[in-house]
Amino acid sequence: LRSSLATSWGEICLHLPFIIRSKNLAKCPVTITPAEIVVRYGDPASANCSTSVSDAAGMGWEATFGGVGLTTAPTVHWAVKKLEVWDLQPLCFITLKNNDQCDKTLNITVYKTPDKVSILDNGPMVEGKEYHLKCDISDVVPADKVKVKWYRNDEYVQDMVSDTHVDPHNNNISAILTIIPKKDDNGANFTCVAELHLGENGPQPVPAATSEPYIAVVHLGRPITKDYVPLCPWARHFTHVPYSVAHSGVCMHVNVWRWSEGLFGPRATVATNVVYHHQSVNVRANE
Repeated sequence: LRSSLATSWGEICLHLPFIIRSKNLAKCPVTITPAEIVVRYGDPASANCSTSVSDAAGMGWEATFGGVGLTTAPTVHWAVKKLEVWDLQPLCFITLKNNDQCDKTLNITVYKTPDKVSILDNGPMVEGKEYHLKCDISDVVPADKVKVKWYRNDEYVQDMVSDTHVDPHNNNISAILTIIPKKDDNGANFTCVAELHLGENGPQPVPAATSEPYIAVVHLGRPITKDYVPLCPWARHFTHVPYSVAHSGVCMHVNVWRWSEGLFGPRATVATNVVYHHQSVNVRANE
C-alpha cells in the first residue's frame, strides 16, 4: 500500500510493508528474473521484475532493504550491495489503472558456511569394539541443507552408520560415526565434511568445510600372549628392552614388572596393557 501524508515540512511518502491484493486478478501479471536466487551472506543480490500488460499504472518492490516505490512500468530493478538479512522476502507489486493490485515474492536463500568443523573422540580406540567419532559443525546456515560426509583416507565411508542431529535454533549440527575398528584402521585419517546442498540454483561445486584429520590409534583388543606379540614398547625394571616383533598391532606401553631370578631359560613374567587387561606371557632371557 502506497500513501502520502501532507505536513508543514512537505509531503512524506509512506511505503507500507503490505499489499492490498485484488480479488479480480487470478494471476499476478509480473515476472521476476531470476525467480529464485541463492546468495552467500554479505554478498550482493539483485533481481528484475517486469510485466507485459498495457494497463499498468506502476510497479515497485516492497522489501526491508532495497525497496523501490511506485515507478513506471514495464520493469523495476531490486538490488542490495550486501545482503545481511536471513529472512528477507522482497515483493514485486504492480498497480493497474483500475486500481487492482497484486504482488509476487522473490525466493531468496541466504547461506553461510560453518565457522568450524571438528572431530571429537570418546576415548581409546580398541580393536573389535564399537567406537564413536563425533563431528561438530558450528554456525552453518541453512542447517537443514547440510549433508555430512565421512572419509577414511580420502575414501568416502558408505558402509558405516552416521547419526546426524540438527539444532535449528543455534545452527549447529552434530554427526556421530559408529565404527568397529580393525587393526588396519591404525594410522588411518578420518575426516568430516559438511556440504551445503542448495538446489539447482545453488553454487557449484557445493560449498563445503572440512575438519582437520583425526588420526586413528587402534589398540589391541585381545590378550597379549606369546603367540600374539604386540607392536609396542617393552621394559624390564622400567628400562627399555629391545624385542623382536612377530605380529603387527598397537597397544599402550607394556611393562614387565616381575622378573624371576636367573639368566637363562624361559622365565615367567606378568605384562600389563592399560587399555585392555593384563596377561601372563613367557619371555626368554638372552645371555
